[in-house]
Amino acid sequence: MKLKKIIRKIVMSAAAALLAAAMTVTSFAANPENLPTVSGGTLPGTINVTPGTVTPGQIYTPTTEKEDRSGTKYQPGKYTNNIPEEERTTIHFVLANKEIATGEMKDVIAAKNCSFQLPQPEFKAKDGYTFARYVGFDGREFQPGEYISLGDADEYWVWACFRPGNDMTTVHFKKENSSMATGKMDDVKIKSGSTLKLPECTFVPIIGYDFKYWKTPNGNVKPGYSIKVGNVDEITVYAVYDRVKYVTVTFDNGLQGSKHESYKSDILFEYDNKKHGIIILPKPIFKKVEGAKFKSWKVGNPGEKYTLANSEKGPIIYAEMDKTKVKMSECTVKVDYSGDWNVVTKDRYIIPKYTVTNKYGIVLEEGVDFKAEYNYNYYVNNKAQMVLTGINGNKGTKKAYYKIKPPKQNITKLECEKYGSDKGKIFVGFDKLNEEISTKVEIQVSNTDKFYAEEYYKYTADLKEGRLNYKYIDIKEPWDNIYVRVRYIDIVNGDWSDVKSLKLK
Repeated sequence: MKLKKIIRKIVMSAAAALLAAAMTVTSFAANPENLPTVSGGTLPGTINVTPGTVTPGQIYTPTTEKEDRSGTKYQPGKYTNNIPEEERTTIHFVLANKEIATGEMKDVIAAKNCSFQLPQPEFKAKDGYTFARYVGFDGREFQPGEYISLGDADEYWVWACFRPGNDMTTVHFKKENSSMATGKMDDVKIKSGSTLKLPECTFVPIIGYDFKYWKTPNGNVKPGYSIKVGNVDEITVYAVYDRVKYVTVTFDNGLQGSKHESYKSDILFEYDNKKHGIIILPKPIFKKVEGAKFKSWKVGNPGEKYTLANSEKGPIIYAEMDKTKVKMSECTVKVDYSGDWNVVTKDRYIIPKYTVTNKYGIVLEEGVDFKAEYNYNYYVNNKAQMVLTGINGNKGTKKAYYKIKPPKQNITKLECEKYGSDKGKIFVGFDKLNEEISTKVEIQVSNTDKFYAEEYYKYTADLKEGRLNYKYIDIKEPWDNIYVRVRYIDIVNGDWSDVKSLKLK
């Protein structure tokens, strides 16, 4: 046994000498990556060993125990000193290029034919370089923390390789097949050698395909799981897609309020010769709605074929509902006074959002079920009149009244310029006038924030006077303080702005 071990050590020493001769300073200094990259390759001057059954990257969990000669139990893969000498593998860590890194690492004893987890490198990279990877003397590449499967050799060499660059890795996200999805995902930068939690895929698959998994250098990984990122400048993970036979379609009755209803259904589809997805439109399964009945789908009738767009996923198909004809006098008009206000440019009146609902609770459409006309000369206390006239079978008319409420005006600047003993001129700036809302702004100036009738002065800024959004006002009263507020006037009177004050003395 001793003679056999001596001979083996002589052979391994000769192999190491040949390897050292092959790894000249010139070759690695010129190209630090000049190492085998194909798994299973052989470095110059080395001998092959028989790999174990555990592949790189897998975690080895021993299931059986062994006993050494003293009867002490041990598990293969555990780094203990009581492994029998004939079942030991000595792992040597060597620098691939001493020109770009320094230091040394101690040998490690492990059991033969088992799995060994590589530690973090203890070598120190010189400025401008960072750790890249381990390379076994049988050509396999590893990252710290990964497991290598050992053969039955007495010794195993691992070279620590360094590369030029920083210690950050850029992760690119791409589609394995760009014709199966659209969109982009931003790159991610992480520290080299760390772990990356794979994100949800935000590429949008075309009709007929679903995201399956991320294809990474560490294998196929689902979103939410982590991979070990090597000490490299960049890696790319690819989105892999599966072809599917069903598409999820949303069917919507197009009604509003309590009568609105939609449902989703997985519809079998096929492809035409242009690779367009085709589905057969189904019969609707909406609940019966009083006042309206299903007429057809807006894209076709039940039983007909409908072609989906290639980039369409989860399309929405709306129903064409045949609404029951009603008298306009039976309709309800609901006005949203607090919402957005649509401006009628032609006559400079403000029309609010509103909805018209028939007696069955079905919301009618302007231009389809009725037309609306506005009496712009009829407004009392900021109210205007709207007349609805039924069309398309709906009969009669209905009058509705709504508030005209311009936006609140604001004071943007308030300054004074003193002169004399009891006079002053103030500058009042306000929001720019919108001719479609109003033509004038009223300004009130008082010596109290209550604006009593006998204690304030009123001024008007007219849009027609150069479209200015400010006004200079002479203060003739010997006031110590003044208070100012503004509002839109002319078409209708708007709300007063917040009051601002100013000291004159």
